[in-house]
Amino acid sequence: KQDNPTESISKKNLKKMLLGKAKKWDNGDKVVLVTLKAGNTHEKFIKAFAGKTAKQFTNYWRKMVFSGKGKMPKSFESEEDLAAFVAENKGALGYTAEGVVFDGTRVLVIK
Repeated sequence: KQDNPTESISKKNLKKMLLGKAKKWDNGDKVVLVTLKAGNTHEKFIKAFAGKTAKQFTNYWRKMVFSGKGKMPKSFESEEDLAAFVAENKGALGYTAEGVVFDGTRVLVIK
C-alpha cells in the first residue's frame, strides 16, 4: 500500500515475509501477504525470493496451516486484482511483473 513508509526491503527480510517468519513491517503494521495463483511472474518471484518452486511454496504454506503456524496467503488470478487488494489493505505485500506499477501501490526496492 502506498502509505507504507517502507521504500526498500532486504532479500533476507523479504524471504522471511514470504515464508511467514516475519509478521510485521518496520512501522509495526501486520504483513498481509498476497500472491498470484500461478504463472510465470509467480514462479520466477517465488523461486528468486522464497528459494522454492511454486509447488514447494504452496506445500510449505499448507504445512504451516496444518500445524497452526500460519494462514494461507490470499491468492489472485490476475496482477490487477492482486494490486487492487494491495492498494486497499494496510500492510499488504504482493508482487507484479517487472515494470508493472498500479495506482495506490508502492514499489519496493529489493536489496
